[in-house]
Amino acid sequence: MTINVEKLREVQENIRNHPKHFDMGYWYLNEIKGLISETPESKEKMLECGTAACIAGWLCIGENLSDGTDIAARAKEIVGCDTYFLFNDYFWPEQFLPVTPESAIARIDHFIATEGRE
Repeated sequence: MTINVEKLREVQENIRNHPKHFDMGYWYLNEIKGLISETPESKEKMLECGTAACIAGWLCIGENLSDGTDIAARAKEIVGCDTYFLFNDYFWPEQFLPVTPESAIARIDHFIATEGRE
């Protein structure tokens, strides 16, 4: 399976540039219902209103999702992987804990380097 490195690098860049908008505890956290399912401009709206998202949530920003969409499953499709390891910090190797924006960026690097196996 080929990993979508370009999308993962975009997520890293978003986390690097907007660390306060990263939170592995939530797919996305915002009071504006449906924000994640709007248009590519969703990212700008997200940053203006203070939304936070995890890695899977960042992958899905701008996707045309409906209510009830399985964010992790959609993120797996976008990345091209068959595991949830990247999207649930419970499965992260100890070297990437505690979860911080910096450790998430390093975790994505590791995921890319192992071609999605770890």
